[in-house]
Amino acid sequence: MSGVTPGLVHIQEVDQVPLGVYLAQLRQFQQLPDYVDPTAPSEPVEVDPTGTLSSPLHPEVFATLAPLPESMTVEPLINVHKQRLIASVVRDVVSGQHMARKYNYTLDRQLQRECLRLRALDNVSSFLSEGCSISHLYS
Repeated sequence: MSGVTPGLVHIQEVDQVPLGVYLAQLRQFQQLPDYVDPTAPSEPVEVDPTGTLSSPLHPEVFATLAPLPESMTVEPLINVHKQRLIASVVRDVVSGQHMARKYNYTLDRQLQRECLRLRALDNVSSFLSEGCSISHLYS
């Protein structure tokens, strides 16, 4: 996929992908800046506690252009690339959920009993004893 940040894996058309892979990608994308300075795209835009964005670092970049009306100012831009990357991960998760619905999982009572006997699964035992199966995790 063109425009994807190098080193990131774009997951597409995979039958089963652990949710942690998606969460790792979302965490990595969260590190990207929310705003981009139009005069210095590689510099971070600071947001103060009141929510005010910092002024452009190099307003002289636009000196050769026609001036803006007095009611407008040069402000940081929303980082659309970050939002598209996040949307791509969400789209992949939803696609995986739709694919998981195609499978009919049946509950193996013997396996359920064995799992309920495991001490390490105390938190899961109530989930399993309520008659829930793994397919409910994907709906």
